[in-house]
Amino acid sequence: MLEIDPQESSRRMLDRMKRYIESAESQRKLGDIVREASSPVFVVNLDSLRKTDLELLAGFTERPSSTLPEFERLLREALGPAVESRISSRVRLDFEGSFGAHSVTPRGLRARVLNKLVRVTGVVVSVSSVRSRLTRSTQYCPATRQFVSQDFGDDLALRAGDAEGGRGPPATADAGENPLVFELGLSRFKDVQWAQIQETPESVPPGLLSRSVDLLLQEDLVDSVKPGDRVEAVGVFRPIEPLGLSGLFRCGVVARSAAPILEAGEKAPSPEEIHNIRAVARRPDLISLLTRSLAPAIFGLEAVKEALLLQCAGGAEKNLPGGLRLRGDI
Repeated sequence: MLEIDPQESSRRMLDRMKRYIESAESQRKLGDIVREASSPVFVVNLDSLRKTDLELLAGFTERPSSTLPEFERLLREALGPAVESRISSRVRLDFEGSFGAHSVTPRGLRARVLNKLVRVTGVVVSVSSVRSRLTRSTQYCPATRQFVSQDFGDDLALRAGDAEGGRGPPATADAGENPLVFELGLSRFKDVQWAQIQETPESVPPGLLSRSVDLLLQEDLVDSVKPGDRVEAVGVFRPIEPLGLSGLFRCGVVARSAAPILEAGEKAPSPEEIHNIRAVARRPDLISLLTRSLAPAIFGLEAVKEALLLQCAGGAEKNLPGGLRLRGDI
């Protein structure tokens, strides 16, 4: 029986990832990230990988827990610290193309796709509040007048460097048993949010109830979906926490991306349309232009048209001195 050296296998996978990042297409994508620093997302096309590198494709889809953080680390090295400091958040790896048997509904999330990359479609039925998870604590010791920092790992993050660090609550005393004061302003946190995705009504087999799955959204993905949205989420299906001592686990999808699905007849705006929209938004006579464009067959009534236009667009939230809050979205 042929034995495979794990170190040799890891080295080969690392070389394949480096070659992929050095390709002309990947360099073009990195250039787009540098120019559009507000959305640092590197998209890997799985259909293209099927034609060029099946081993790297298997690394992404079958072994994402080890492949994805390492690939993101190489992306950060390719960008360099100077560029990475200018972008709004860390580079996130996303996927497009055909997922084959890994494209499922919540009912299809079984043990065969556990710890693998999947694409899940369904309807968002609930979304939790956005919470802050501690990633690096900073504490001050009055006795020694020294600051103490501690990194906290996150086994569910699947981001480069997030699994490194301690577990449990921050320390309350240093090595000399001197008490520490938690400095919230100097500590680092990241946003986390849970959403629940349910099968769409048309995909439920007759006579059965809808199945659902928990979706973990982190950092720039929080608030990307809302209840009622039909969404398509890409992530890793993995165990979240044990259910007692029975050997059973609650499982969920750690999202790499989550976006609403366009309804029939809808289409995403083209780059040219986005350019034109931004050009119109910069015009000083924007309100007058939109007012004239509203019901152009009706002559006059500019004040009425402007009022209807502003009602459609909503307003700004106002907090009055007496404590009264006026919502701007109604």
